[in-house]
Amino acid sequence: TAAGNPVANDTLSQQLASAVRAQVAEATGGLATDDYLRAWWDWYSNFSAHPTQQWLMLQEGMERAADTWQFALRAANGQPLAHEHGHSRFKDATWTQWPYNVLVRGYGNFAQWSEQLLGCAPGVSVASTERLEFMRRQALDLASPAHYLLSNPELLAQTNTESGANLLRGWQYWLEDTQRMLAHAAPSGTDNFRVGEQVAITPGTVVMRNELIELSQYSPQGNSVHAEPILITPAWIMKYYVLDLSPRNSLVKYLVEQGHTVFMISWRNPDAQDRDLGMDDYLRLG
Repeated sequence: TAAGNPVANDTLSQQLASAVRAQVAEATGGLATDDYLRAWWDWYSNFSAHPTQQWLMLQEGMERAADTWQFALRAANGQPLAHEHGHSRFKDATWTQWPYNVLVRGYGNFAQWSEQLLGCAPGVSVASTERLEFMRRQALDLASPAHYLLSNPELLAQTNTESGANLLRGWQYWLEDTQRMLAHAAPSGTDNFRVGEQVAITPGTVVMRNELIELSQYSPQGNSVHAEPILITPAWIMKYYVLDLSPRNSLVKYLVEQGHTVFMISWRNPDAQDRDLGMDDYLRLG
């Protein structure tokens, strides 16, 4: 029935594209792979156009590799040797022992070289650079020797002390998280943060409601009341109680104690029926 109907064809194409993006997002944890591929191509095309920068980065990489090998030879005698990596995860003295100090030295050299490599391509857009820097940091975290049992001396020592009980706990946590993910259940521990009981406990009243928001009012406390109220508009991806998490860190509680009348927007939880909502709707209704 869509044949010969451009509007129907466009609608079907949009629906198919949306379904494909949803499947990709499910597989990539929400990362927009097409955006990151465009960012990589932006960097690659600019880097390819500058042979001098390519040669400099090759030299830099070889020098850092040589530094790692030279450090490994000095550390091979077994004496503690500082790896000179400033990250707090490597502050423990066990990281100065061979072979862990060599792993950290190599990791630090690679981290610095990758940072230089990302910034050596003139003409790359700011947006592409930010996306690639995000991915670079994710890759570095994944490659960190601190994240693996055999390359983490602190974790090995703890495993020895507990006779492996820590690994068993970790396995149980992973199994529980996996089961919750497959069942589309809330993450473990969220049951301890129920709205109105542990979070969002500052007394308030809903004074207005439409199809997209509820507006809550919090009355001032004390003898002195400010004439002008305060309106808090949380980001539309946030729960309203992000500013009323607990009595010790609640902005709302603090403001009403100072004599302010506070209004705060609570955005509706969107579902499939709200797929066509746009920013203009949030501006108009919110």
